Amino acid sequence: MREEITEALRLGQDVRVQAWIPFDWAKAYLLIGEIEQCIAELRKFSARCTVMGSSHALSQVNKLLTELADKGYGDVRQVREFAEELKA
Repeated sequence: MREEITEALRLGQDVRVQAWIPFDWAKAYLLIGEIEQCIAELRKFSARCTVMGSSHALSQVNKLLTELADKGYGDVRQVREFAEELKA
């Protein structure tokens, strides 16, 4: 299903949605408890945020990291490492 959504976005050339889709995937992975995949998608989104220069987008990354910590995932290695990368 993921490939179909990505292809539909590419064909429709909805750049804004394409830019934000890794964030949506990150949230979806969090919902099903796939924390490593959540962080992988959040990393992609964070890289795009940096390129876009969007402070709003970066604030969403930080909010999701806080949500991860609140749900008890703050001690997961990938979560800790990503949080440290953002601080640097």
